[in-house]
Amino acid sequence: EALPLSDPQRIDREMTAERLLRQNRFEWVEELPKWIQRSTVIFRRGFPYSIWATPSEYARSCSSLAKSTVIQQVDGFSNPFTDAHREKIEKSGHLPRVRGYARPQATRPELEWMLTHATGLKELSLFSPRGHGSDPSWLGELFHSESLRQIGRLHLASGPEHGMTDADLMSHLADAPMTALRALVIQRPSSTVPVETTLLSGSLASQLESLTFQLPLHDSVPESLTGLQSLRHLEMRLNRNS
Repeated sequence: EALPLSDPQRIDREMTAERLLRQNRFEWVEELPKWIQRSTVIFRRGFPYSIWATPSEYARSCSSLAKSTVIQQVDGFSNPFTDAHREKIEKSGHLPRVRGYARPQATRPELEWMLTHATGLKELSLFSPRGHGSDPSWLGELFHSESLRQIGRLHLASGPEHGMTDADLMSHLADAPMTALRALVIQRPSSTVPVETTLLSGSLASQLESLTFQLPLHDSVPESLTGLQSLRHLEMRLNRNS
């Protein structure tokens, strides 16, 4: 069971893990398959957790990842999965072990496919997922779907793409029934509309233990944070707008 963020034992353990990783990283990554880019490997709790791969690399090697590694996240999918990729990946048995998924400009079909097969997914990172003007409400619908009930950490980076407005996006997220969510990262460009207060006034914010705003904030946001009793970790960059 994870210790609270402020627990001295957790801090000591994290410092020890970081020291051991610096001392042994080169030796540890050499135990991984040769095709994996060593510089992209991310460790957690002393084990390799995440790697970087193209859809083709992942489809070709996912069976070996499932059999001979403890890798639980594969990033770098800037290109779409083909039907052939998906068939190989599904047969490999690796997707049920996946705990984290990060994707730039994800499409609705791809996310639905991943959420269907990655049944143990706990962390989801979506970068500019709104660029689908023909179906602007799909992301809001996704927040309210059963497939996100088990997500414990969500990183959402929205941009100026066509689709939902920031206000609509925060409104959908504010009352999303994501009952397992404890950590939320919101990242977007500067806006003249204080939409973060919409998020903070919803039911979702009351269950958060960690909240990160990687964006300019408005004067009303710090006041809205006072009612979040479960919050233990807060990061934000303020931009004082009236």
